[in-house]
Amino acid sequence: GTEVHIPIPSLGYILMDEASGKYLGSRLIRDYFYKNMPVPISSNFEARYNLDPDEIKLNLYQRSNPNAYLASFAEFIFMGDFDKGYFHNLIKDGLYEFINCRILTYKEAKEVPIHFVGSIAHFSKEIIKECLMEKNLEMGNIVQRPIDGLIDFYREKLKSPPGPI
Repeated sequence: GTEVHIPIPSLGYILMDEASGKYLGSRLIRDYFYKNMPVPISSNFEARYNLDPDEIKLNLYQRSNPNAYLASFAEFIFMGDFDKGYFHNLIKDGLYEFINCRILTYKEAKEVPIHFVGSIAHFSKEIIKECLMEKNLEMGNIVQRPIDGLIDFYREKLKSPPGPI
């Protein structure tokens, strides 16, 4: 296209970061403390991370990059055996928020494929496909690391003989 459409302005990662690593990490910590996490998952989570409330608050409110700190917990979802219940629903919740708040605000959303970028999208591909199908949206490409495509593009470009000057 030739025009940029922004029906809803972004207010940044603190308020508008649905289905991201930060979103999922925040939900994991909250579910752990609110005891909304299944006990076997909670035990594994507790064994893997320092969940001392003072340590968490220190990382959130006094150290730099609280979003990266929260996103580091999202890795837990994709380690080992993926829980088809709790983790699946956690990701779906974030995706539905993302679809409803970010994608469906575009009137063209049902006319074009929806593409995703990043590790969370890469590891959640089947859930994304499921959520988009339920909303009658078409799934496009999912690219885990966009830099890889750029590297491949320029490698190919370097192999080609230069054109006329």
